Amino acid sequence: MVDRTTLLALARRQHGLITRAQALDAAGFTRHQVEHRISRGSWKPIEREVYLLASHTATWKTSALAAVLRTDGVASHRTAGVLWELDGIRALRPEVTVPHASKVRSRVATVHRTTQWDRIEATARSGIPVSGIARTLLDVAWRLSRMQLLIAVDSARLRRLVDWPDLYTVYRRHSIQGRTGCGPFRALLDRHLGEKTMSRSGWGRLVQAMLVDGGLPKPELEYHIEGPDGFAADLDLAYPEQKIGIELDSATWHLNRTSFENDPRRRNELQNLGWSILNFTWSDYAERSNKLIATVRTALKSRS
Repeated sequence: MVDRTTLLALARRQHGLITRAQALDAAGFTRHQVEHRISRGSWKPIEREVYLLASHTATWKTSALAAVLRTDGVASHRTAGVLWELDGIRALRPEVTVPHASKVRSRVATVHRTTQWDRIEATARSGIPVSGIARTLLDVAWRLSRMQLLIAVDSARLRRLVDWPDLYTVYRRHSIQGRTGCGPFRALLDRHLGEKTMSRSGWGRLVQAMLVDGGLPKPELEYHIEGPDGFAADLDLAYPEQKIGIELDSATWHLNRTSFENDPRRRNELQNLGWSILNFTWSDYAERSNKLIATVRTALKSRS
């Protein structure tokens, strides 16, 4: 039995669209009834097996969602930028992203494929599945001028949709693949994020996330150690069970006489307590992340 109430409710949520599967499975239409409505113009095909009800007016969002429904992907790139309402981004033909193995095509949209579908961080904007804000900014970076990209990023930051550490995390996760867009994205990050502006705890959280992404156990942040004769130290990150500490070295934090003299003494005390200390710089994190992860993995294995 046809359930028109369900059909109309679906269409209202989907910018006037329904799919053939929804009509058959959710609303109880037969194949003949579907074809009849298409032939008489009540349902207008927008994509293969995606239709616009005649009672609704087609919009740009209609095309974007039709492509998403057809491909089972997410709106991405400049389409996502428009849906996120990022300043300076315009979209004409919709763009969607699907898993790399997908063979699906679209009549109305450009289809992008990704090997990192699990990191698309999909959410919804205006009822349309869309890539996460940080991923969206990375995706559009190579199509924008330096100023346009900065304007788009600033508009997202001002609305508290994203912040610099979030952008650096998405850059690091995707730059390993050498993907398009990482160059201009990295250039922007280098101008606005680095050891001079990043707090020590903020940097620690980024390294912690990177190690977990690399398949390693999650280290503890700002781990406190006490020893004999009143000795105390706080490690940026630590694996207490293995007694492995990770120190993040920065000229900003270390280039003064007190630190210069205290750092070796502190290291000696920690070694006497059985701790192995690994030291990394901002460049290790930003440019040699694979090597950093491998070094920590080797250290953990040596003490397991």
